[in-house]
Amino acid sequence: MEEIDYTNCTKEDLADILNHIDREKYPERTALVQSLYDSKEDLNEHEQGEVNEITFMKIRNLISGALLLIFAPVVLIFGVNSNRLFYSINIESLQARIVAFLVMVAMGIYVLVQWYKNEN
Repeated sequence: MEEIDYTNCTKEDLADILNHIDREKYPERTALVQSLYDSKEDLNEHEQGEVNEITFMKIRNLISGALLLIFAPVVLIFGVNSNRLFYSINIESLQARIVAFLVMVAMGIYVLVQWYKNEN
């Protein structure tokens, strides 16, 4: 009798085969189909884990981009030394604050654009 190749069957096909196979007449075939069905199930659980990880990464990127854009003005106004305000600084620290502000805004926009591209 010719052997049937079940490796290309979907999980639904394997479930249908398991429901209709004569288990007493074909115990080896039943065991093969059952093992393939179980391995497909493990693969689906693995894929679900990857989907959860991708979803977490998307949320993390969205939050990171938003926080960069929110805190960029804070860095511009207060800088790294929070006991001085914007109006009481020298030109060197103002330049550093502006550079930090621009870098944070650029990074925030980049992260949000990448998030938007991945969503669509």
